[in-house]
Amino acid sequence: MNRDRHIGRLGGLIAVGVAVLLAPFLWLWAVAAWLVWRAWWRQAGVRLSALDGPGWLLAAAAATLPAGRRDWGEAMAAELAQVPVQERAARWRFAAGCAWPGAAITGLGLAGVAACIAATGYYLAEFPAYQRADPPATLASLPPVTAAVLAVLLAGCLWLALRPPRWLLPDRRARRFGVGMAVALVAGFVLTTSRQVLGNPPGSEGMVFYLLIGPILVVLTGSAAAAAVGRSFRSGLWACAWAVVLGAPLLIAAWLAEALRWYQQGQGTVLDRAGGLGVGVNLGDAVWWPLVFLAVWAVPLGVVGAAAGSARARERGDPASTT
Repeated sequence: MNRDRHIGRLGGLIAVGVAVLLAPFLWLWAVAAWLVWRAWWRQAGVRLSALDGPGWLLAAAAATLPAGRRDWGEAMAAELAQVPVQERAARWRFAAGCAWPGAAITGLGLAGVAACIAATGYYLAEFPAYQRADPPATLASLPPVTAAVLAVLLAGCLWLALRPPRWLLPDRRARRFGVGMAVALVAGFVLTTSRQVLGNPPGSEGMVFYLLIGPILVVLTGSAAAAAVGRSFRSGLWACAWAVVLGAPLLIAAWLAEALRWYQQGQGTVLDRAGGLGVGVNLGDAVWWPLVFLAVWAVPLGVVGAAAGSARARERGDPASTT
């Protein structure tokens, strides 16, 4: 007991000593931070002090943008200035709408890439190869070509999430619809795989059917809605582009996660419920099949949907529908 008490006192003395030693440095950092803040406030304080709540929210969102995208923040601030100060609700809606799509796109893109890397790393560590029964062979779960394609995909998605081209930024409606479509695609995939359990009747063989029907339900209709709301064919195209970019890594990660559950239940591969193959085969399937269907099937559907959605605006004589 006495020994424990002495150890406790010694620990307390050490903590006090460390605090005393660090105190001057903490004060120095506090003074330095105050000086930096004062210098910044001298330049930006006059402008920011005149902002209301929505203005502060938009300014905070613009401050997180890289230098190449600051012009978008200035453009959004100029648009906010056109909304009367008396219309508080409208100003808050506009500011929140500007801040949310950028954060949602960045967060969703980073989450998809991180989940993809984590799932792929787990497969490579646990299932680096798989056995094929007919003809008998041992194959790598991630061949070099597939690995290169996955690396290019993740790098491209990460770049678009963090530094998207300027021509994709101004359309806030397209970004909102793109985020919603990407989430809907992945949610539909997970819901469909969860319902496919052993004993299901014929016609529920794997996820090929969802890869066909999912883009019709989500990308076609979503792009049409984006074009109709935005009164622009371009809005539908940009919404489709965001959906494909953000949805691809999330679909791959969801595919790999569901493949483990299917394997534990003895349901075979996620693609077509094929048996006699190791779980590692799902890694290649997860990379190639979503990419093929998104590029070959979902993108053209998005173009058709954008054309259909903008057609109604064109029928009403809206000139914006021609762009």
